[in-house]
Amino acid sequence: MQVQHIPRTDFLNDYWDYRTGQHVGLIGRTQGAGKTSFAFQLLEHTDGSIPVEVLCMKPRDKVVARETERLGFREVDDWPPPRDWRHAFGTPPNRHTVWPKHTFDPDADNANLARIFRKAILHRYKTGDGICFADELYGLSVELGLYTETEAMLTRGGGMGAGLWYATQKPSGTQRGGITTFAYNSPSHIFLSKDPDKRNTARYAELQCGLDPGLIEQITMGLPNFHWLYINRDGPYLATVGA
Repeated sequence: MQVQHIPRTDFLNDYWDYRTGQHVGLIGRTQGAGKTSFAFQLLEHTDGSIPVEVLCMKPRDKVVARETERLGFREVDDWPPPRDWRHAFGTPPNRHTVWPKHTFDPDADNANLARIFRKAILHRYKTGDGICFADELYGLSVELGLYTETEAMLTRGGGMGAGLWYATQKPSGTQRGGITTFAYNSPSHIFLSKDPDKRNTARYAELQCGLDPGLIEQITMGLPNFHWLYINRDGPYLATVGA
């Protein structure tokens, strides 16, 4: 099967077409994939009137810091965002990076992250018509215990316009658990990068997108670093997207 290759700039400018309520998944190993950078590029080329909450659970992340500043997202350490006198007049920003402060006590930090992120997720789930981007779905679901909240977004949020975007690096799961299987059959847009771990690529069979899982695995295994296999499940159709 011949698969079209699209340079990233062309894909973002001419092919990327996001509609409110659609879910988006980016699956790739840590480092060598560029999940977070690519997600921010997709958000940059998504209708700016759509509200966005980016949930960052890392203590420090150069990419998140850089892209938050570059795109003019408002960084907040709690939810809902505190009042800001700079936006007392005019239109307040509708795109936020929710980045709680860390004490580096894992138990205390996880409890605080779970409390804040749960409020942000449920806000978007209730309000609808916006995007909640979980920068690490495994971390939210398993480490922070927000499995039920993320699954609710994937199974019921779309009809209300609440889109869950997620990045994850361990689709096969760990001994502690894994992400919901709805992460494979709910997104309208799925991006897969090369992963040398066969246990992870085997999970691609759960995509249920009308495409041959063997073909998907074959294509992803041949991808260079920072390239993606893009699957639009509403087609279905697929293409590779360059760096």
